[in-house]
Amino acid sequence: MLSRLSELNDKYVQNNGFGAGEAAFVFTNRKSKLVLSAPHAVKTHLNGQVKPADLFTGALVEFVGEKCNISTLVRTSYQDKEYLADEFIKEQNIGEKFFLDIHGMVDYEDFELAVGTGLLEADAYQKAIKAIEVVGQRYGFRKVLNHPHYSGIAGMKALTARMQMLTGKPLALQLEIGRRYRDFEKFPLKVIEKTIPFLQELVLGLEKQL
Repeated sequence: MLSRLSELNDKYVQNNGFGAGEAAFVFTNRKSKLVLSAPHAVKTHLNGQVKPADLFTGALVEFVGEKCNISTLVRTSYQDKEYLADEFIKEQNIGEKFFLDIHGMVDYEDFELAVGTGLLEADAYQKAIKAIEVVGQRYGFRKVLNHPHYSGIAGMKALTARMQMLTGKPLALQLEIGRRYRDFEKFPLKVIEKTIPFLQELVLGLEKQL
């Protein structure tokens, strides 16, 4: 597992985190109703600045997508212009999917996961939020809902809010994961024994709900 994660992660850390992909985004279509996304797997041009990458999110999303036969959307290369994931989604005509949007946050003492519902009330995502809570508890994760820093809005640039504006529907949900539970180089046991099985169980359960 670790060797595969490292192999997948290689293209995201190349060029000092600007990525080594030929295109800004890569969509791997496995015909699932759910799409796992990592829109900041490499550095991103955002608000006129270079946003740091959400480290390890690309590799985690790819790995879980492979294992669970779930479609993935990952940013693989930096572009020197603001090109957001919803623009790619619209161009590719895949906006009818449900996107579980994976991000990386700093570590907190009282929670490991942050769920953001964007512009919509939490009730619009009741089943998905409950699944995150129930499966998360099984692996020792504590969640917070709509933390001010991780609400899925982010100045109207977050995928969750933008998908809501694009479709008018609750078709994207932001899920932030703490650094200790993404970093398979420094904390391999946490990732292997908790994060990967949590994500696998979660996405398979959500896919059945959709």
